[in-house]
Amino acid sequence: CGDVICAADGCGGFCGACTDGTTAVDISGFAFVPADITVATGTTVVWTNLDSDEHSVVSMSDDESIDATGPLAGPLMAQDETFSFTFDDVGVFDYRCGPHSSMMGSVTVVD
Repeated sequence: CGDVICAADGCGGFCGACTDGTTAVDISGFAFVPADITVATGTTVVWTNLDSDEHSVVSMSDDESIDATGPLAGPLMAQDETFSFTFDDVGVFDYRCGPHSSMMGSVTVVD
């Protein structure tokens, strides 16, 4: 499965660690780690800022600008602070850091 945290395996099952319904993404070195994940519906993703600079998690539009109407609208997080969001809808949710436009990631949600 590589960097996929929780993905449909093509056989009706899942590979990865989905048992507790929570997936972690670190913010480290001005990057989301891992940047792109796949999770099952109902999974809560928890982002933790490990950098000394403040970061956020906000929805991103196709043109890579902040999507103020998107579901992700996390606050600026200081070091060791977290933001969590539960994904109940299937789809691809692109996001970025509010103040640092080069920091991008995506969450793909599957049934």
